[in-house]
Amino acid sequence: MNIKNIILPAALIFASIVSAATTPAAESAPQTAPAEKSWTHSVDFGLAFPIAKYKVDGKKVGTVSYTLDINYLGVARNGFSLGGSFAGGYSTTDDIKFEGEKDDLQMGRYTSLDLGIGYTFGAGKSFSLSVLGTVGYEIVYFESESHDYKHEELGDVDRYFGEAIGGVTVGGDVIAHKTLSPHWGVYAGVSGRWIAKSVSMSTVTYEKDDFTRTDTSVDDDNSGLYSIVPAVGATLRF
Repeated sequence: MNIKNIILPAALIFASIVSAATTPAAESAPQTAPAEKSWTHSVDFGLAFPIAKYKVDGKKVGTVSYTLDINYLGVARNGFSLGGSFAGGYSTTDDIKFEGEKDDLQMGRYTSLDLGIGYTFGAGKSFSLSVLGTVGYEIVYFESESHDYKHEELGDVDRYFGEAIGGVTVGGDVIAHKTLSPHWGVYAGVSGRWIAKSVSMSTVTYEKDDFTRTDTSVDDDNSGLYSIVPAVGATLRF
């Protein structure tokens, strides 16, 4: 047997084994990074404290309200922003006097709705500051307690008074958001509104058994003054 016929094949097999063992494994293909979101969305839940001043029948009426605040803010990757907000709660004033009422402080209801457009500094970052121009509408309504009253036509009735003031608002919002986790954070903001046009409606309601009669007086020749709304709360981000 020729020794070369044994050694040469063995050497080739050994060389192929060493080459396979020492050749680095092919690198795994890099994974594609997730695409950056075109828009981020935030929904704010908090407390707002609207402070407003209106003109009604030539007199100034100031209100302070305590409301629950819900805001939406959509922010594009380039900072362009769209927003909307709704607030509802209680309102107080000592500038409205109802006949027969001994308490100078009146408590009523407050509602507002606003839409905005603007820009967000720090879009997509953990801290951002949004500046929006807004247009909206707000309304406050106050109602007196019911008292016994002798009406010249209806006889003995229950009578109460109401006063509603609504205003078209134009202004701006400044809102700061701070992210604390991937989906949750906090916000604080302040809104300034010029009440471009306000309308007041005064009512007197008479009730007797199942019968109700309401006399209404509307004054639409009013101009509002201002509304300032600080707010603070929690943010859901997605």
